[in-house]
Amino acid sequence: MKICFIVGAFPNMKCGVGDYTYMLGTELSSLNNEVSIITSVSAKNDNKSIKVFNIIERWDFSSKDLIVNTLRNIKPDVVHIQYPSDNYGKSLFINFLPRIIKKEIGCKVVETVHEYISYTAKGKLRNLVNYKYADNVIVVEKRYDKMIKSFLKPISKNLNINYIPISSNIPKSKISEVEKNELKKKLDLQNFRLISYFGFVNELKGMEFLIEAFNDICKKYDNIRLLILSELSKENEYQKKIIDMIEHYNLNDKILITGFINSSDEVSKYLKITDLSILPFRDGVSERNGSFLATYNQGLPIITTSNNIEELDGVYYVEPKNKDAIVKKYFEIKDDLKFFDRDIVSWKDIVNSHINIYKQGE
Repeated sequence: MKICFIVGAFPNMKCGVGDYTYMLGTELSSLNNEVSIITSVSAKNDNKSIKVFNIIERWDFSSKDLIVNTLRNIKPDVVHIQYPSDNYGKSLFINFLPRIIKKEIGCKVVETVHEYISYTAKGKLRNLVNYKYADNVIVVEKRYDKMIKSFLKPISKNLNINYIPISSNIPKSKISEVEKNELKKKLDLQNFRLISYFGFVNELKGMEFLIEAFNDICKKYDNIRLLILSELSKENEYQKKIIDMIEHYNLNDKILITGFINSSDEVSKYLKITDLSILPFRDGVSERNGSFLATYNQGLPIITTSNNIEELDGVYYVEPKNKDAIVKKYFEIKDDLKFFDRDIVSWKDIVNSHINIYKQGE
């Protein structure tokens, strides 16, 4: 089967949706499917099993002919659009692209919805245009089905929506105890209790609550360090705020910022040397949060945010946007931290679900 993905970002670009598409495309290719990617010019990927067309400079109607002509050359059985992406910008082009592909190419169109937030009526309408011309719509959270179909029901009720959860882009670490100790020594962290944070740093991640909580923890327990597995740049307004907070609280010598880590194996090793992970999402954790899945997959105890009070398999929930709750929970569990044997949905199952959708209507 010939499958062409259209995605705003693709490795080495920093984007969770791009990483997800890379994993999905690689797995599909391993099953003898012919996989191609149409993406932004910034993508620089040398995956030999996938043909990458990094050709899009502007995600607007000026790129219509380029995309259509590229698809005519590929001759895909399925075009699979990943949506949304910051790279798409505000142009309506991406919303009309499924209709353009149906008209110009005539192949099956599938669209995955990675995020469906509380849009305005205008935002919901442009999304509905998007979904209406897709043969199948895939959602990565169960609740998105109901949310999408609650708007303009005479149209949305006919959408063919399918739920497929995401998995982690980060493999389960196989690092040995000896290797863990060597890595801690390399980082000069061998004598400290380690808290980790993994994931892109933006306002939705609630990093300011982690920094405030960590500062309070350090006042009572000095033998502790925070490992931030991410990039912080003063060029980014929110990230500059976090950098300023770290300096304000004089935490520079207690926080190690790794910068962007290009290797998923390295990320898993860094996570595995820590004792606990804290992920303080502003709106609460959800099943599409790849950073949570990556951490969960390593078996780490996790403090994260949710209005759900049930604690399961070493996941400890606290109220969102509440640094005092994070501090309180840390001291409740700090003397009984252990790793957990956990599993998440496999990429094999995810790929099989996609293939079933691709074959619908054959």
